[in-house]
Amino acid sequence: MSDPASFSRSITRKAAVGGDKMQLSTITAEEWATVEEAAKKPWDEIAAESEVKVRVVAQSKEYNEAMEKAGSAYRYS
Repeated sequence: MSDPASFSRSITRKAAVGGDKMQLSTITAEEWATVEEAAKKPWDEIAAESEVKVRVVAQSKEYNEAMEKAGSAYRYS
């Protein structure tokens, strides 16, 4: 495994499956909605940096809107 990210994911999977130091936690839909809303705030600032970023941000917003309309069954399966 020469890719550091791949190595990190491998270690995380091993810890999640066989380790005793990780705990499963949950977040309510209402709490998650606040996280998603907070994540949207910097998008317009990022888009203001360049034309390429305008297009990337627009595509991201469009994708997220489609996923919201699709519902949680398609977002968190």
